Amino acid sequence: MAKIITVAQHKGGTGKTITCVNLGASLAELGKSVLLVDLDPQASLSISVGVNPVDLKNSMHEVMGNQSFPIDQIIIESELPNLSVAPSDIKLALVEMQLASSIGREKVLHKKLVPIKDNYDYILLDSPPQSGTSYRQCSCGCQRSSYSGSMSSTIALRCKTPAASDQHRPRRTECRSIYPWRAANHV
Repeated sequence: MAKIITVAQHKGGTGKTITCVNLGASLAELGKSVLLVDLDPQASLSISVGVNPVDLKNSMHEVMGNQSFPIDQIIIESELPNLSVAPSDIKLALVEMQLASSIGREKVLHKKLVPIKDNYDYILLDSPPQSGTSYRQCSCGCQRSSYSGSMSSTIALRCKTPAASDQHRPRRTECRSIYPWRAANHV
C-alpha cells in the first residue's frame, strides 16, 4: 500500500518539482517503487524525468478530465529503475475550468489513485503553483488516501518573500535534475 506524499506551495519557484523528483529518485535508488504524479500544466516534473510533453498521446489532462480514463494508461517508466511518472502537459490547465463547477471535484484524484495504490511503495504528488482546483486535488488526494488505508503526508515548502531591493533584479534560476545532462537544457 502506497504512502502518498504531496509537495505543495501556492507560490511558484519554491522547489516543489525538484523536491518531488529528487525525493522520488532517492527512494527509487533505495529499491522502493515510486510513482511521480505531475499535476502542473507546465510539466516540469515530466520533463525532469525525460518525458517530452509534446510527444504525449494522453496525460493527466485525460485522467482528470474523464471519469472513465484510468491513470495506469498514462504511466511511463523512467530511465531510473523503480521510478515511474504520470506525466502532464499544458492541456491540464483546461481541467481547472471543467472541474471548477463540478460537485465532488476534490475527490477526482483520490478516485484515480485508489486502483493503483497497491502497485507502489510511494506516490509523490507535484502540485501546481496556485490555489486552484489542481492544488486542492493534491491536498484532498493525499488526505483522502489516509482514510482508505494508505499513509499520507504533505510537504509544504516554505517560501521566503524577496527583500524589496531584490524584487526588480533579474534572477538566474538553476535547475537540478536526476539526469544532469538534461538540466543544462532546461535552465
